Amino acid sequence: MAPERGASANLESLPAGGDSTGMDVLTALRQSPRPLSDDELAEMLGRDSRTIGQECRTLAFRGLVIREQLPNKMVNKVYRGD
Repeated sequence: MAPERGASANLESLPAGGDSTGMDVLTALRQSPRPLSDDELAEMLGRDSRTIGQECRTLAFRGLVIREQLPNKMVNKVYRGD
């Protein structure tokens, strides 16, 4: 299956204000030496895995994250324009 990635990689499209989940996910992915699953991100960030999954799908739609289906799980990595 092909990786999911949106057409527009624009950080300004992230919501401003109280919910920092998107920025927290991006920071965690940037700091990780490997792609991370929704469950791994949820554990790292102390958030629900369903919330993280939705945020990762939103970030992928916006072109900021690539989601890739591996044989046993979906993983996320930061889109770097490759």
